[in-house]
Amino acid sequence: MMLLLAQADVSAAAVSAKLPGLFAGEYPAKFKLRPAVVGGWTNEGSGFLGGADGNPPATFGHVKWSRWTSSTARGRGVVWSTSDRTSWHAGRRTTIVAWRPRKGHFTRLSFSYDAGTGYRKHTFKLRERNPAWL
Repeated sequence: MMLLLAQADVSAAAVSAKLPGLFAGEYPAKFKLRPAVVGGWTNEGSGFLGGADGNPPATFGHVKWSRWTSSTARGRGVVWSTSDRTSWHAGRRTTIVAWRPRKGHFTRLSFSYDAGTGYRKHTFKLRERNPAWL
């Protein structure tokens, strides 16, 4: 029985090692599987993807990932934003999609939020050098 459990652990680790990571907005750059929070798309740290269970700036909650494969990741979360870094606003819940894996990580990210021009879908490309979502 112990051998079967050890084999299951190795198999799960091998599968996870092959899945692409997502840039979560941390520096130095870290690519994570199913990160709780995703940042790096506002360039100045005024926006994060998290969960409704957040209480910024202490915590931004947790994105709930429903799918994570070798080609795409999909989850639900909340866009947290601020203009002064002291008062944070939770936007509507949104679907988060990451795709186009290259070199072991996703290079595209999309979700909907209001950036001052109305609620709409935004798509970001990963900048490879000094990673950021552009």
